[in-house]
Amino acid sequence: MLFLNQDKKMVRLMSLLYQRDGEWQKYTDLARGIDASPKTVKIYIENLEKIFYEYVQFQQTGSMVQVVFDPNFGLLTMHRIFLFHSLIVQILYHSFFSPNIEKIDLSLDLDCSESSIFRNIRLFNQELPQVYDLEFSYSQMQFIGPEREIQKFYINFFIEVMPDPLAWPFEKYISEEDVQTLAYLIGKYIHGRKMYPAHFKYIKIALGVSLIRLQQGFVIPVEEYSPIFYPKVEELVKVPAAGLVLDHYVRKNDEDRVQLMYQILTYLFSV
Repeated sequence: MLFLNQDKKMVRLMSLLYQRDGEWQKYTDLARGIDASPKTVKIYIENLEKIFYEYVQFQQTGSMVQVVFDPNFGLLTMHRIFLFHSLIVQILYHSFFSPNIEKIDLSLDLDCSESSIFRNIRLFNQELPQVYDLEFSYSQMQFIGPEREIQKFYINFFIEVMPDPLAWPFEKYISEEDVQTLAYLIGKYIHGRKMYPAHFKYIKIALGVSLIRLQQGFVIPVEEYSPIFYPKVEELVKVPAAGLVLDHYVRKNDEDRVQLMYQILTYLFSV
């Protein structure tokens, strides 16, 4: 879904180059392989060189190109790096951390035109309803739809697009150590069982998304408190480390700690 048509062709091109690592290849052959013109292939290669300059060496002649890959550079790494640098991912990434960003500021940050931003959002919205009950608004530069669905999207987004799967996406905003502590306490007080690494990572990312969205004023409506989970949340907030996370990141004045923690965990209760 995050790979738009042009992105798919560029990934296909990179895969073709990877298959013949170190060999000289004709632009015409590569063009046939991705159903594009030789001129377009040259443009794509220039873009790929900017993205992968740390891992790949490009040499070009009039009609041919040679690409030499770092021995430690694999296709999975390539896909993650390329995806993260794609324009639509950068649009979504910036709009998450700056929900009120102006289009002119975004275009300057991403070194692209506003028309390119509009085109990528339009294409993205054509794919989005197949998976999420959401629309990304070009005028508002943020998602329109249920907050639960928005958080679901961004949790999967950050798991999928970070070039380093072990990197913490929210470092400038929320301490990974604090969230890790809270995730551990959730496993102990809410789930009551040991969590596997993949589940633990999911909970960490979900907490990061929920905390930042709450800081920005976005909440999942709670129509009724669960008689199963509410008492567990009451026990959780009595733990000093959990209370410190609330006080440091989201609690204002005399807000009820139990209700605030319940709000942070609302999405997880439905997973």
